[in-house]
Amino acid sequence: MLRAAGRSHTAIIATLAGLGMALGPAAIQATGVENGSFEKGSSGWRGLDSQVDVVQTSDAPDGARLAEVRGDRARPFALTSTRPTVSRLTSRERVTATASVRAARPGSVGRRAVVRLRQRTQSGAFVQAWSRSVRLGTQFSKVDVSADVEVAGGSIDLVIGHANSRGAFQVDGVEVVRGRAQSPKPVLRDSFEAGARDWTGRRARLTTRRLADAPDKQFVALVRHDGSRKRGYSLRSNQTPRLAAGKYRVSLLARGRGRSIGDALRLRPVVRNASGKRVRTRASRTRLTRTFRPVNAVVSVPKGGTLEVLVASPSGQRGDRFALDAVRVVPVSLSGSSASRTPAKQTQAAASSEQTGADAPAPSAAPPAPQATPPPPSPDPPPATSPGPPPPVTWENRPYGQADWLYSPRPEPFPVDPNSNAMVAAMWSSYSSSRPVMTATGETPPIYESTAADPLYTIDIKGKGHQLDGAQVRLPAHAQTGTGADHPLIVLDSSSHTEARFWQATVDHGSRTVRASSGGLFDYGPNGDGLPFLGNGVGSGLSYMNGMIRPEDVQRGRIDHALRFAADFINGDNRFPATGSDQWGNSPVPMGSRFYLDVSAAECDARTVPGTGPNAVGATSFLRMICHALREHGMYAADGAPLIVFTMENDATANWSDVGVEELFGNYGWILRDQHTSVDGLGPRNPTDGLPWDRFVARADTGEGYNY
Repeated sequence: MLRAAGRSHTAIIATLAGLGMALGPAAIQATGVENGSFEKGSSGWRGLDSQVDVVQTSDAPDGARLAEVRGDRARPFALTSTRPTVSRLTSRERVTATASVRAARPGSVGRRAVVRLRQRTQSGAFVQAWSRSVRLGTQFSKVDVSADVEVAGGSIDLVIGHANSRGAFQVDGVEVVRGRAQSPKPVLRDSFEAGARDWTGRRARLTTRRLADAPDKQFVALVRHDGSRKRGYSLRSNQTPRLAAGKYRVSLLARGRGRSIGDALRLRPVVRNASGKRVRTRASRTRLTRTFRPVNAVVSVPKGGTLEVLVASPSGQRGDRFALDAVRVVPVSLSGSSASRTPAKQTQAAASSEQTGADAPAPSAAPPAPQATPPPPSPDPPPATSPGPPPPVTWENRPYGQADWLYSPRPEPFPVDPNSNAMVAAMWSSYSSSRPVMTATGETPPIYESTAADPLYTIDIKGKGHQLDGAQVRLPAHAQTGTGADHPLIVLDSSSHTEARFWQATVDHGSRTVRASSGGLFDYGPNGDGLPFLGNGVGSGLSYMNGMIRPEDVQRGRIDHALRFAADFINGDNRFPATGSDQWGNSPVPMGSRFYLDVSAAECDARTVPGTGPNAVGATSFLRMICHALREHGMYAADGAPLIVFTMENDATANWSDVGVEELFGNYGWILRDQHTSVDGLGPRNPTDGLPWDRFVARADTGEGYNY
């Protein structure tokens, strides 16, 4: 349970995550979504990579008919309205869509259905999207999603999708309503309809231009490099009103033009106190694309302070230009009603892990050739599980319902990165020069679940994530941080599905204070995506829990999600699912890159660990779970470290020995190492030992991204 300004944070977090904002005094009205009960067949609807049939059934939630949607390709599929469900949008308007869904085939039970509202301009350009998902069952479940519109004009269409390839679902009772949202009045709002006179450029020429796809009304600001030889150009707002103390969200929409496509764009709010002294703030960054993309940041302004908006293209040069529109500065706070999810780049130091083993590493020049035929399977050991049935799948042990990429199986045909050989070679070089580790101690976070009976601790953050400063978190009185240089800590409030993450934290039980160098708040429930809605994430911008191995995985007998790893061969670029990178260098591997084991299920079932002692039984089963997870779901670059590190929940809260997994040499890395590893005290290894590190392949960057 979290608190802010003396109020229960259960309701506050729902507000922050955009789940519970109340409608205003305007009457709610139906938009007249066409044929939402499907009594007129499929009129008004069409399939996206799917076939749509209307069937008659006695248990249809609305009328006698419903729509059955089946995927016709090896990719996610959907049903969408053939025309916009809401037109002539106004700002500060709320649109809510509701639908009843269930699985139509046994293979779709447990999969996710997503209801998504997408705002577009009059010309069809994408502005923003809002989504919510539900797990499909054999009975109908109602799912709803609300869109709070800030940019007037254009329209909203509706998509109801199946988040995984193959399968089928049924949908009925589709409704869309609209009303007025109670959101704060902006203190700065510019759609550039009156020109750009309120802005000043640095090495930039400012004009306004009428565009058919302008997100906000008709005009946008066009920012051109002034043609000098110096790199970088920017513009700054001239409006500097005195503000009340509090938090403010700065947002805008930008797109590239010409050769600036792909350049970085930074949004940095400039805050000054009442005496004019500049207050340190953090910049948000995005990449310029051919379509308008949102970028936003949240900052704290002291009493009587001022706030300016600085937008910069730091690498821009002669001939570069970008378009800007829909600039907003809106008051928000932990106890307010309008915080925004902010995919934030974290620039904190990378996590480090100690190298273990008896002898010095012995580098290998290149990966060996793959085996021509898989080895014969060895008898399966007893599973490494505790007595009793496996725990149920809940949001506590299968978090982030919107992170489809985390749980989706490997696509077929598999899109191999054109640079896969170089990316795998970089990983092999790191593997062969320093033994990989899989650790549940030291600089891995313990995970505590708080209850209403736990005491409140005040959050004190002086660095990145200072937006959390002054809020309160309920924490068990025995809670301790991880160790090492990072001292991480994660607290879960199950009542609101809120995850509080702290880096370089200390817990003062005497004064009931959590102090940290960085922190972030995440929604780890059905609407969570692994990105912070306040503060910041790890080096990739994501939550630490996103892809972590937890005891529930082993108790279930399978790991049904992608795994996170940290390494020393990640560069400063990023790709989905990462939103940034805190690394640098000439490696060909961007943050967020995904690797899969290119092996068969039989080969995974044949993997072994060294020795036949008491550690080998549970370790062999654990190894095979990891192999299957890397084959089916892959692993993604989540953070930086001096060597390859897989992360398990800290043993302080996980109690790994209780589920039959034992460590050697202070960690579990010995389970993963194959016959080509440097000597680590276990003697010669067999060809089937560990993971086949020479059989990885890198997935191509397919252009996936977040719709906000």
